[in-house]
Amino acid sequence: MNKEEIENRKIRNRELRKNAPIPKGVEDLRDITWRNKHNSTVIKIISSKVTDSGTVVWYSDTGEFFLTRDLNGNWNRINEEELE
Repeated sequence: MNKEEIENRKIRNRELRKNAPIPKGVEDLRDITWRNKHNSTVIKIISSKVTDSGTVVWYSDTGEFFLTRDLNGNWNRINEEELE
């Protein structure tokens, strides 16, 4: 396999992970707004990626990424109205 083929495979694999469905039994957290329990920062989950092991990585509107256990353990779900 040459360098171009390997690079094309990497690009294709990134797209597959990004577009993979959320695994069964995992709640879809996209479009949920969260407030951090420790410092009151606010994020909204806007996208996800499913890793090769089935772990979902959630991406926020602030450019950060989180695992489900991190969100559930350190953040509270809030309504958009609570921001005002």
